[in-house]
Amino acid sequence: MNNTFFPKSYLLYYIILVFLFQKCAQIVPLTGGKKDTSAPQLLSVHPPNYSKNFLEKKIIFSFNEKIQLINPYTNIILIPQSNKNLEWKIKNKTLEIVLPDSLQPNTTYRIILNKTIADLTEKNTLDNYEYIFSTGNFIDSFYIKGNVKDAYTLSNQKTVLIALYNEPANDSIILKEKPFYFTKTNDDGNFIIKNLPNRKLKAFAYSDNNNNFNYDPIKEKIDLYPYLVNPDKDRILNFLIAEEQPNRNNIKKIQVINPYLIHVIYSYPDKYELLQNDKNIFLINDSTYSDTCKILVHSIDTAKIIIKNSTQTDTIKIPISKKSSQKLQYTQLHQFNNQQPFYSPIILQSNFWIDTNVVKKEIQFFNQSDTIHSIPLNNHLKPFPHQIIINYPLQQN
Repeated sequence: MNNTFFPKSYLLYYIILVFLFQKCAQIVPLTGGKKDTSAPQLLSVHPPNYSKNFLEKKIIFSFNEKIQLINPYTNIILIPQSNKNLEWKIKNKTLEIVLPDSLQPNTTYRIILNKTIADLTEKNTLDNYEYIFSTGNFIDSFYIKGNVKDAYTLSNQKTVLIALYNEPANDSIILKEKPFYFTKTNDDGNFIIKNLPNRKLKAFAYSDNNNNFNYDPIKEKIDLYPYLVNPDKDRILNFLIAEEQPNRNNIKKIQVINPYLIHVIYSYPDKYELLQNDKNIFLINDSTYSDTCKILVHSIDTAKIIIKNSTQTDTIKIPISKKSSQKLQYTQLHQFNNQQPFYSPIILQSNFWIDTNVVKKEIQFFNQSDTIHSIPLNNHLKPFPHQIIINYPLQQN
């Protein structure tokens, strides 16, 4: 091929074109764009929210995209509850809720859509939307709110059911009927029930572990508000829930942990007292609620123990084995990541009987800067059969 027919400049153009075609032919994976993180938006509802003199049989919610329902049987809630369930169906972008024909006259109702309406792709949910209507000519605006704690630990209790019943109800109604008004506590143990009528109600708080809206005795914690509640005046209610105590708090199990430590396990948490005057038997947890009564013994082959709790007195004989697979040891309380707070006493908890006379003589305390001379503890040291307390004024760092 001569240069006049195919000049070198043409050859350069040819190479560039081949390179461009190769680049254009490369397959690039599709990213799909940004992930959808927005929940469906409610465009309209018929009849409108907060409707009065409500006579409709169904409510239609229209959204900006196609929707699906997540756990509708638990996440679509009607308050007050009815003897008949709500019905629903979805068509593209609309949700239709069919109301029961047993609605009460002159009553304010709330329909709560709690994380049940979701889009089709990412399942982003519309959270805690409330539709409110009244079968009378006004909407009730009273409310009650408050907090629920555990009666023993005083810790906030989440997902506890707050149940309200009409005034004539007796206490046994929580065993067989669903509450008229209800809500559940949040993660901080707080609750609020809105749109209540101005009439007296009976209020309970119980854990409802199986979500059946009935109280199961013994298995669930409960508290009854001591007075009838009038939302016009009683707007803040606080509950202390605990498992209902049977007539007797019986022993379930006895464990000999090692030759010094005995655990007597009861049916439910209680406080305990040892009635015998025996210097070789020591009660560890005499002032705290627990289902386990912890007892230390010393130089005993058979321990005869008389324990009193809130319902009865038990006398038990326990043979003490000298063999044990558990290591005898101290554990340091108030310690985190091997650090001792300078403002807290040093507490060494034992799982064996401590000879307090030996401890007073033998324990030594040093400052790291002077490991030769020990620090006299004197009144800063308090040994007990189950723990050693050093209440010395520690220096920070």
